[in-house]
Amino acid sequence: MIDDENWMIETDGTALASILNQKHIDPTKTVSNDNIEILNILGVEASRQSLINELRFVLSSYGIYVNYRHISTLVDVMSHRGKLTSITRHGINRVERGQLPLLTTHCSNKHIFAITLWTCSQNNSFSDEDEKLDSRNSTVNSQ
Repeated sequence: MIDDENWMIETDGTALASILNQKHIDPTKTVSNDNIEILNILGVEASRQSLINELRFVLSSYGIYVNYRHISTLVDVMSHRGKLTSITRHGINRVERGQLPLLTTHCSNKHIFAITLWTCSQNNSFSDEDEKLDSRNSTVNSQ
């Protein structure tokens, strides 16, 4: 109980949709930490905000400060496809994109080899401007 007119109820388990449909429940003050359920019921923007809130709460519980922009960028990457994608080599690195971004994973030698094979098979003709390699210094060439 918060005061005489307002109550706070904490539950285990999830039933967000049925809770939001209750007559005396204020949906604007209802909180859940089940991000998948929030995604399914309220959509990707609500799930994105819930992730930001959860990350900030957990980090601050340990006395860790991370700038909001960094957390927001991370959560944007996780949710930009309209669903939640984990930040692991089995999640975000499975997203359809070019070979160069994959170099940030734990398997960089494998990806360098794949880029080399792919480049040789394409006769050095890159289809994406972001993936043009300058063979002289191995940097991204924006041309």
